Amino acid sequence: GWASTRLHGYIRVILFSFLLQEATRQLVAAATPVRNLSDLEALALDISTAQAPPLVLCYESANASDKAWQPVATYFGLWHTSPIRGEHRGLVRTGHRGRSLLLIASWSPYSKLLPAGTPRLTGAHFIEHGAVSRLSVGWLARAKTPSTSVLNSPPDATTDIGPTGLLRRELAAA
Repeated sequence: GWASTRLHGYIRVILFSFLLQEATRQLVAAATPVRNLSDLEALALDISTAQAPPLVLCYESANASDKAWQPVATYFGLWHTSPIRGEHRGLVRTGHRGRSLLLIASWSPYSKLLPAGTPRLTGAHFIEHGAVSRLSVGWLARAKTPSTSVLNSPPDATTDIGPTGLLRRELAAA
C-alpha cells in the first residue's frame, strides 16, 4: 500500500544522497588545489589543461551563514547572498575561464579531503584581487561601466591578469 510506496521513496532519497556525496568526494579528491588567485589565473589559462581535473579553491568561512561568501561570490560573479545558490554542504561547483572550479568553505566536510597545507583564502584576499563591494558595483552600474562579462573576459598580454586590471583599464579609458 501507501506505506510501502512511501518507504521506497525514502530509500531512493537516501540512496541518491549517498551517491551524490560519494561522487562529490571523488571529484574533490581528484581536483587540483589552488594556492592563491594568481595561481588560479595561471592554471585556468593553461590551454594544455583543458581536459584536466577541476580546480579546487578553499575559502575561510565560519559557517553557512557567514558573510565571507560575499567577496568570493563577487570575485567570480556569482550570487552573493545567503543561502548560497547551488551550494551542497559548503561546496559550490562553477567554472572559471573554461575550467571547472570547486569553491569549498573551510567548514565544509569536503575541505577535509583537500591535501594538507591547502590554504584557506580570506575575503581580504579576494578584495585585494578585485572583488568589488556591492556599493561599488551599484556605483559602477550607475556610471555605465562595462558589463561583468567584459570585466571577466580573458586578458590580453598588455593587461593585468584578473578583474582588477581589466576594471582599471576600462575606467582609465572612460
